[in-house]
Amino acid sequence: MPISIISDNNLGRHRPAVYCDYCGNEIHKSVSGNCEWKVEFEGGQIIDSQPIFTHKYCCSSFEAKNSGKYYWKFMELTQFLDDLNM
Repeated sequence: MPISIISDNNLGRHRPAVYCDYCGNEIHKSVSGNCEWKVEFEGGQIIDSQPIFTHKYCCSSFEAKNSGKYYWKFMELTQFLDDLNM
């Protein structure tokens, strides 16, 4: 599950956590991550609306491992979170 609520003993509270769909590690800072989704080559229609979250440094490896008859669009995780407030 890429998004979870976890107990953070350092903060003494619960908090949201986003995990990379490639390496499985937590994306600790929103500026370090991307949100990705599949789009058709022709027409640019969304193929799968399920968002994928990756570290920026995992992005290319994830896309290479998960290539097909589509391409990946992405936005920075910070933009994804900002767009939730629209």
